[in-house]
Amino acid sequence: TFSMLRNQQPKSPSTDAASGVEGFGDEADAQSAVIEDESKVNLYSLSAAELEALLAKWGQPKFRSKQLRSWLYEKGVDDFDRMVDLPKDLRARLAEHATLGTLRVAVEQQSKDGTVKRAY
Repeated sequence: TFSMLRNQQPKSPSTDAASGVEGFGDEADAQSAVIEDESKVNLYSLSAAELEALLAKWGQPKFRSKQLRSWLYEKGVDDFDRMVDLPKDLRARLAEHATLGTLRVAVEQQSKDGTVKRAY
């Protein structure tokens, strides 16, 4: 099965309290989040529950998680400023404390007919 794979790092987001990123899940969940530049959380590495918890920690209503996931997974937007139905202050906070990460090929298969399948 080809599905999005999580890049795991041992660093816990709770070590950077200044960023406001701490406290979005238990220790196992925290380890699954990719921390870039020591202060940014990769939103693609968060489950729906983890994203909801992070936004709740930031004082956002529950439905913001669904809105943000729509921008990420349905619309494929790669810039927080283009997420026009999110409040400007939330977009600014996302830009400061989150990243949209990058996909890396984890597995690639090529069939005899030349078709290529990739898992990221």
